Amino acid sequence: MPEHDEVTELPPKPAMGKDPRLYKGLGSDISTIELGDGTSVEAGRLLMRDQWNSALYPDLEKVRQPEDIWIHKNRMSGMVSSFASNSLQC
Repeated sequence: MPEHDEVTELPPKPAMGKDPRLYKGLGSDISTIELGDGTSVEAGRLLMRDQWNSALYPDLEKVRQPEDIWIHKNRMSGMVSSFASNSLQC
């Protein structure tokens, strides 16, 4: 048994923030949302690449460098025992 077991350490679903009344699944249309400053934005499809809701945080986008490593995650999980975790440890 590994020292760090991702499955046993994950919180139950409600604690993970997936409200079944709101969460319709990956790729579902989020539609237009209102931001804290009162502006509206078309949020796109939930957690799909190249959508507003999955874009890099604007303050980080401003300082991102061409040589920075960009990792696309293919599932909603931690980065334990994954290509991403291995890349980050290098």
